[in-house]
Amino acid sequence: MTREEEVIKARFDARFKPNDVNTATTANILNEMKTNLQGKHVHELIQNADDAKAAGVQFILTNTHLIFTHQGKHFDEGDFNGISNAADPERDKVEDEGTIGNKGIGFKSVFSIASCVYIVSNNYQFRFDEDYEAWKSDSRRIPWTIIPIWTPIESIKADVPEANLSSSEVTFIFKLRATEQDQQEEEDDEDEKPPSIEEQLLDFLSNSKNFLFLKNIRKIGFHDRRSTEKEPVFIQTSMHVENTLFEDPEQGKEIKIKKVQTSQAIEEWYVLKINHVLSESIRKQMQADKNVVAKYKKMTSLPLSIAIRKADKKLLASEHPNVYCYLPTSIGWQLKSIFNGELFVESRRKELASGSAADKWNANLVTAFFELQFQLMAFLSTTEH
Repeated sequence: MTREEEVIKARFDARFKPNDVNTATTANILNEMKTNLQGKHVHELIQNADDAKAAGVQFILTNTHLIFTHQGKHFDEGDFNGISNAADPERDKVEDEGTIGNKGIGFKSVFSIASCVYIVSNNYQFRFDEDYEAWKSDSRRIPWTIIPIWTPIESIKADVPEANLSSSEVTFIFKLRATEQDQQEEEDDEDEKPPSIEEQLLDFLSNSKNFLFLKNIRKIGFHDRRSTEKEPVFIQTSMHVENTLFEDPEQGKEIKIKKVQTSQAIEEWYVLKINHVLSESIRKQMQADKNVVAKYKKMTSLPLSIAIRKADKKLLASEHPNVYCYLPTSIGWQLKSIFNGELFVESRRKELASGSAADKWNANLVTAFFELQFQLMAFLSTTEH
C-alpha cells in the first residue's frame, strides 16, 4: 500500500461516521455551500489549474462526463487535504501568496452538476461519490463531498473509458447528473438558473479579457464530443505577450502588450502591472483580524494591474467594465478600463466582502486603481506604439 492510499483511506475512516450527531449537520452545510456556488464550475477549475502553475488546460465534454486535465503541479498531501476539506483557514494553499484561491470552498460548486468526481494525480487516485454503496440510500445526511474514496486507476478506466489518464497530467472526471430535475431540486428560482457547462466555457473562451490576469495559463481548449452524428467540436483560446513597452524590476512595474486569440478574433491589450506596497496600518489590521486568512496576514505588498484594449493606435473602452480577481467577478466598475487585484469579494464573486478589515483593504486597492489608470494613460499619451 502506497503512502497516498494510506492517507486517503485514513481520511475516509475519519470522516465516515454515520452515527455521529454532527454528521447530518455537516452534510446540510456542505449541501448549502455547493448550491450557493452554482454557475462557477469552469472558473473554479481554471483557478485551481492556474494555482498549480499549469500553462494549458483541456476540457472534454461528453454525453455523460466532463473531463478536465492540466499538466501543472501534481497533488501533494496539502492539496489532498485542501480538496477534501471546506473553509479550512489552516490549509497549506492559503499560506502561498502565489495562489488565487483560498479555504477550499470553490471546488464544492462542482457537486451541483456532478454526482461523482474522480481525481487522478500520480498516486493520488480517489473519488467523491454520492451513490457510494455505504450511503446511497441516504446521501443527503452524509457529507460525501469531503469523504474521499480510494479508487484504483483500473476501476476509473473501466468506468470512464474515454478518459486518457496520462501520468503526466492531473485529471478530474465529473459524472454529470442525469437530468435537469436533479439540479432543479437545488434551485429556488427558475429565473436564477445557472448557466450550463457549455455556456460557461463558450463565454469564457470568447472573452479575451478573461486571459489577461491569469498567472500561468496561456492556453485553454474545449472539446465537445457529445454529438455522434458529426465531428467533435474543438475550440481554443490562447494568450501571449506581444511586446514589453516598459519595465522597472526594482519598483515591480511593467507595461506590456498582450495578444489574445479566440475562435472569433485576435485582440490586443495594454496591461500595466505594479507592485503595490501595503501601509503599516492595513498590515496591522489584517494581522489582528481573526477572520482574515493566513496569506493576507503575511502580505507586505501585492500585484495590481490595469488593462485597456487597443485597436491599431486607438484605445477602446470596455463595454462591460468589471473588476477582476485574476478571474472575472460580477462587480461593475465606473471606469472603462479593466482592473485586477486581490480584492476581498464574497464567495459568489458578485459583491465586495464587508467587514472592517475587508472595507479598509478594498478601499486602499480602489484608490490605487485610479492611480494606475492615470499612470497608464500618461505613459500612452507620451509614447508612440
